[in-house]
Amino acid sequence: MIDWVQGSVADAQREAQERNAPLLFLWTANWCPPCNDLRRRVLEDETFRAATGQGVAVRLEADMPLAQFWAERLRAHGYPTLIVFDPSGKELLRLPPSGLPVHRYTELLTTAFRSQRPLSELTSVASAWRLDLNADDVRRLAFHSWGQELVLGAGPQRVGLMRRLRAAIPVEYADESVRLDFWYVLSCARSGENSEQAFALRQFAQSLESEHASFANQYECLVDCRAVLDYLAREDCDLHVQLARRWRGNVERLLVAERLGTTERLIALFAAVQLASVSGTERDALHESARAAALAADRELTDPSDRQSALNMAGYLLWEIGTYSEADALFRSAIERSAAPAYFMQPYARFLRERGDLEGALTWLARATHESAGPATRLTVFSKYLSALIELRGRRASVIEQETTIQLEALRETEGMFCGRCHDALKHMVAILGAWGVQHDQHATVRRIAALLKSVSLSDPIAVSREAGVAAAARLLDSIH
Repeated sequence: MIDWVQGSVADAQREAQERNAPLLFLWTANWCPPCNDLRRRVLEDETFRAATGQGVAVRLEADMPLAQFWAERLRAHGYPTLIVFDPSGKELLRLPPSGLPVHRYTELLTTAFRSQRPLSELTSVASAWRLDLNADDVRRLAFHSWGQELVLGAGPQRVGLMRRLRAAIPVEYADESVRLDFWYVLSCARSGENSEQAFALRQFAQSLESEHASFANQYECLVDCRAVLDYLAREDCDLHVQLARRWRGNVERLLVAERLGTTERLIALFAAVQLASVSGTERDALHESARAAALAADRELTDPSDRQSALNMAGYLLWEIGTYSEADALFRSAIERSAAPAYFMQPYARFLRERGDLEGALTWLARATHESAGPATRLTVFSKYLSALIELRGRRASVIEQETTIQLEALRETEGMFCGRCHDALKHMVAILGAWGVQHDQHATVRRIAALLKSVSLSDPIAVSREAGVAAAARLLDSIH
């Protein structure tokens, strides 16, 4: 077992300072599929566990007291987030949440633990094309979890940062170069930067043919393959088909050549199926392979963590290939056999909604809300349920007010509840409640909800959370004036 600090994050930070040791911070949730995959594959690996002994390790679960407060303070947003800080609290590396082989995680942790230069300084050096980068520097730049990075090169600056980092990497680091090429292409696709499209297409085509185009290096692009394909091909239908065919061939070779875990194999198959829907040829055999893999995951996985990790992707895969009755049965099986069934109720609700069963979708979202185990998770799920409730029951003001009141009252005197992901959920709730109040002339109802939100917020002893809740209540009132 990893020797996690038996105390708060503040206790762990003090211990790191006293020992002059790096700090490993894990932000996780028991219901989260990639969290379960990370725990089973990486955190329980003997070599990785041994490597953590060179620093101080602290784990924070999503629904622990003050969890959202600390997550916001340390800029941890998605689950899981795994960050290495130096003893003074400066970030050295944010490890990818998924997609890497176990030995790579151990290598990256060891690299981060012995690093001296904070990542922000390293990024500045590389961006300025000062080529005093050693092997550890290059490794950290290439394998930093850029998808979870909200500060360095944020927003429209990300494309330029990725291009500069790629140019700064010495030619002998082929694996790291290809990985950064894929990150550059994904950054272009997410930003929609027109001026980069031609260069991004060339880089992608070259990287796809490289021996370093591994599952790990293109993982993020595979997860978002439709967006990448749409960006690179634009309105060129022939290019769309050609690129999809080449990429699909690459993914199918990976499925044969690499030893992928169950969840990784399902992700790769999902990408291949999506790409095949564009190329439009020889899909039957691929669909049968995907179907067999998804059904095998449900049939053969017995460990609760393994099932939590893989079965959402198995359900999505059956959904994608159009075997709807089997997808329905698999989602129900996942719910029935899960230690955290509320998680699976959400994709199942999306599936039912897509199939036209709006009442069923609403019922499962209600169950997901009421059966979520902790306050932070429950509020996040409720924000989705509230959207569906307003859309399908918009005229039933008493139901909407009652459900919102129950959720807000449950947060009274909870410390730091309007930080982190809960702050995002609260902003979403305020937006949809304000629009609903205007559309359905429910100004009085919205005013009562705003008053309750302010009252609950004022009971929060954490200033930043209290202020966020009070400000949200004020915005809600402003939205109906």
